[in-house]
Amino acid sequence: DDFDSLRPLCYPQTDVFLVCFSVVSPTSFHNVKEKWLSELRQHNPRPPIVLVGTQSDLRTDVKVLIELAQYREQPVSEVAARRLAHQIGAIGYVESSALTQRNLKEVFDQAILAALEARSGGGPSAATSAGGGVLLSRGGSSKRSFSRYRKLGGGGAKDGNNANVKKPQGNVDGENFVVSLDLWY
Repeated sequence: DDFDSLRPLCYPQTDVFLVCFSVVSPTSFHNVKEKWLSELRQHNPRPPIVLVGTQSDLRTDVKVLIELAQYREQPVSEVAARRLAHQIGAIGYVESSALTQRNLKEVFDQAILAALEARSGGGPSAATSAGGGVLLSRGGSSKRSFSRYRKLGGGGAKDGNNANVKKPQGNVDGENFVVSLDLWY
Protein backbone atom coordinates (compact mmCIF):
# COMPACT_ATOMS: atom_id res chain seq x y z
CA ASP A 1 0.00 0.00 0.00
CA ASP A 2 1.29 3.46 -0.93
CA PHE A 3 0.39 4.89 2.47
CA ASP A 4 2.05 2.25 4.68
CA SER A 5 5.06 4.46 5.33
CA LEU A 6 3.06 7.69 5.68
CA ARG A 7 0.36 6.58 8.15
CA PRO A 8 2.68 6.24 11.16
CA LEU A 9 3.65 9.91 10.82
CA CYS A 10 0.16 10.83 12.07
CA TYR A 11 0.14 8.55 15.10
CA PRO A 12 2.45 10.26 17.64
CA GLN A 13 0.25 13.36 18.07
CA THR A 14 -3.04 11.45 18.11
CA ASP A 15 -5.53 12.05 20.92
CA VAL A 16 -7.99 9.27 20.08
CA PHE A 17 -8.25 6.57 17.43
CA LEU A 18 -11.56 5.94 15.68
CA VAL A 19 -11.08 2.46 14.29
CA CYS A 20 -13.60 1.80 11.54
CA PHE A 21 -14.71 -1.36 9.77
CA SER A 22 -17.67 -2.16 7.55
CA VAL A 23 -20.33 -4.32 9.21
CA VAL A 24 -20.81 -6.01 5.82
CA SER A 25 -17.13 -6.85 5.40
CA PRO A 26 -15.95 -9.63 7.72
CA THR A 27 -12.44 -9.10 6.32
CA SER A 28 -12.33 -5.48 7.48
CA PHE A 29 -13.63 -6.60 10.90
CA HIS A 30 -10.87 -9.23 11.11
CA ASN A 31 -8.25 -6.63 10.12
CA VAL A 32 -9.13 -4.50 13.14
CA LYS A 33 -7.41 -6.94 15.46
CA GLU A 34 -4.99 -8.62 13.06
CA LYS A 35 -3.53 -5.55 11.33
CA TRP A 36 -4.54 -2.18 12.73
CA LEU A 37 -4.35 -2.72 16.48
CA SER A 38 -0.68 -3.69 16.43
CA GLU A 39 0.24 -0.90 14.00
CA LEU A 40 -1.47 1.82 16.02
CA ARG A 41 -0.20 0.61 19.38
CA GLN A 42 3.33 0.18 18.09
CA HIS A 43 3.46 3.87 17.20
CA ASN A 44 1.33 5.27 20.04
CA PRO A 45 0.01 3.05 22.87
CA ARG A 46 -1.60 5.92 24.78
CA PRO A 47 -4.76 7.19 23.01
CA PRO A 48 -8.19 5.73 23.72
CA ILE A 49 -9.98 3.87 20.94
CA VAL A 50 -13.55 4.06 19.71
CA LEU A 51 -14.55 1.13 17.50
CA VAL A 52 -16.92 2.17 14.71
CA GLY A 53 -19.01 -0.15 12.54
CA THR A 54 -19.82 1.59 9.26
CA GLN A 55 -22.40 0.86 6.56
CA SER A 56 -24.91 -0.42 9.11
CA ASP A 57 -27.72 0.33 6.64
CA LEU A 58 -26.42 -2.52 4.44
CA ARG A 59 -26.65 -5.23 7.11
CA THR A 60 -30.13 -6.23 5.87
CA ASP A 61 -29.67 -5.30 2.19
CA VAL A 62 -30.69 -8.30 0.07
CA LYS A 63 -28.02 -7.76 -2.62
CA VAL A 64 -25.29 -7.52 0.02
CA LEU A 65 -26.56 -10.63 1.81
CA ILE A 66 -26.60 -12.60 -1.45
CA GLU A 67 -23.05 -11.51 -2.28
CA LEU A 68 -21.81 -12.41 1.21
CA ALA A 69 -23.55 -15.80 0.98
CA GLN A 70 -21.61 -16.57 -2.20
CA TYR A 71 -18.47 -16.46 -0.05
CA ARG A 72 -20.17 -18.22 2.87
CA GLU A 73 -20.00 -15.04 4.92
CA GLN A 74 -22.54 -12.91 6.74
CA PRO A 75 -22.57 -9.38 8.16
CA VAL A 76 -20.74 -8.75 11.42
CA SER A 77 -23.23 -8.84 14.30
CA GLU A 78 -23.43 -6.02 16.81
CA VAL A 79 -22.74 -8.58 19.56
CA ALA A 80 -19.49 -9.67 17.85
CA ALA A 81 -18.44 -6.05 17.36
CA ARG A 82 -19.10 -5.18 21.02
CA ARG A 83 -17.13 -8.26 22.05
CA LEU A 84 -14.19 -7.14 19.91
CA ALA A 85 -14.41 -3.61 21.34
CA HIS A 86 -14.11 -5.11 24.82
CA GLN A 87 -11.23 -7.41 23.78
CA ILE A 88 -9.17 -4.55 22.33
CA GLY A 89 -9.89 -2.22 25.24
CA ALA A 90 -11.93 0.26 23.22
CA ILE A 91 -13.85 2.81 25.27
CA GLY A 92 -16.94 2.19 23.18
CA TYR A 93 -18.57 0.86 20.04
CA VAL A 94 -20.86 2.83 17.71
CA GLU A 95 -22.60 1.61 14.57
CA SER A 96 -23.14 4.23 11.91
CA SER A 97 -24.31 4.82 8.38
CA ALA A 98 -23.13 7.68 6.19
CA LEU A 99 -26.04 7.00 3.84
CA THR A 100 -28.78 7.40 6.46
CA GLN A 101 -26.68 9.63 8.76
CA ARG A 102 -27.47 7.22 11.62
CA ASN A 103 -25.18 7.83 14.63
CA LEU A 104 -22.68 9.99 12.73
CA LYS A 105 -22.88 12.73 15.33
CA GLU A 106 -22.48 10.15 18.12
CA VAL A 107 -19.26 8.84 16.55
CA PHE A 108 -17.66 12.27 16.59
CA ASP A 109 -19.13 13.22 19.96
CA GLN A 110 -17.63 10.10 21.51
CA ALA A 111 -14.25 10.79 19.88
CA ILE A 112 -14.18 14.39 21.06
CA LEU A 113 -15.19 13.49 24.61
CA ALA A 114 -12.61 10.69 24.74
CA ALA A 115 -9.87 13.04 23.55
CA LEU A 116 -10.83 15.74 26.04
CA GLU A 117 -11.03 13.25 28.92
CA ALA A 118 -7.68 11.70 28.01
CA ARG A 119 -6.11 15.15 27.85
CA SER A 120 -7.50 16.15 31.25
CA GLY A 121 -6.37 12.88 32.80
CA GLY A 122 -9.94 11.66 33.23
CA GLY A 123 -9.88 9.13 30.43
CA PRO A 124 -8.05 5.86 30.07
CA SER A 125 -4.32 6.38 29.62
CA ALA A 126 -4.00 3.39 27.36
CA ALA A 127 -6.87 1.79 25.57
CA THR A 128 -6.20 -0.67 22.84
CA SER A 129 -6.79 0.04 19.19
CA ALA A 130 -7.16 -1.39 15.75
CA GLY A 131 -8.79 -1.08 12.35
CA GLY A 132 -8.54 1.83 9.99
CA GLY A 133 -10.24 4.87 11.31
CA VAL A 134 -10.25 8.50 12.12
CA LEU A 135 -7.38 10.03 14.01
CA LEU A 136 -8.01 12.96 16.26
CA SER A 137 -4.68 14.79 16.37
CA ARG A 138 -3.36 17.77 18.30
CA GLY A 139 -2.80 21.08 16.58
CA GLY A 140 -1.10 24.20 17.89
CA SER A 141 -3.94 26.72 18.07
CA SER A 142 -5.75 27.95 21.17
CA LYS A 143 -9.15 27.54 19.54
CA ARG A 144 -11.06 24.39 18.80
CA SER A 145 -11.72 23.43 15.23
CA PHE A 146 -13.54 20.29 14.19
CA SER A 147 -13.39 18.95 10.66
CA ARG A 148 -15.44 15.99 9.56
CA TYR A 149 -14.32 13.50 7.02
CA ARG A 150 -16.17 10.53 5.70
CA LYS A 151 -15.26 7.69 3.43
CA LEU A 152 -18.07 8.10 0.91
CA GLY A 153 -19.46 11.25 -0.64
CA GLY A 154 -18.30 14.25 -2.57
CA GLY A 155 -15.36 16.38 -1.65
CA GLY A 156 -16.07 19.86 -0.38
CA ALA A 157 -19.79 19.38 0.32
CA LYS A 158 -21.32 20.64 3.54
CA ASP A 159 -23.27 18.46 5.93
CA GLY A 160 -26.05 19.56 8.29
CA ASN A 161 -23.62 20.64 11.01
CA ASN A 162 -21.60 22.95 8.72
CA ALA A 163 -18.66 20.60 9.11
CA ASN A 164 -16.44 20.28 6.08
CA VAL A 165 -17.08 16.89 4.48
CA LYS A 166 -14.22 15.63 2.34
CA LYS A 167 -13.26 12.38 0.74
CA PRO A 168 -10.44 11.05 2.94
CA GLN A 169 -6.85 10.96 1.84
CA GLY A 170 -5.00 7.74 2.47
CA ASN A 171 -7.88 5.32 1.97
CA VAL A 172 -6.50 1.90 2.78
CA ASP A 173 -7.44 -1.72 2.78
CA GLY A 174 -10.87 -1.79 1.17
CA GLU A 175 -13.42 -1.16 3.90
CA ASN A 176 -10.92 -0.07 6.57
CA PHE A 177 -9.71 3.50 6.39
CA VAL A 178 -7.57 6.06 8.17
CA VAL A 179 -8.30 9.77 7.98
CA SER A 180 -7.58 12.54 10.45
CA LEU A 181 -9.75 14.89 12.45
CA ASP A 182 -7.82 17.71 14.09
CA LEU A 183 -8.75 19.01 17.54
CA TRP A 184 -7.04 22.35 18.13
CA TYR A 185 -6.54 23.90 21.55
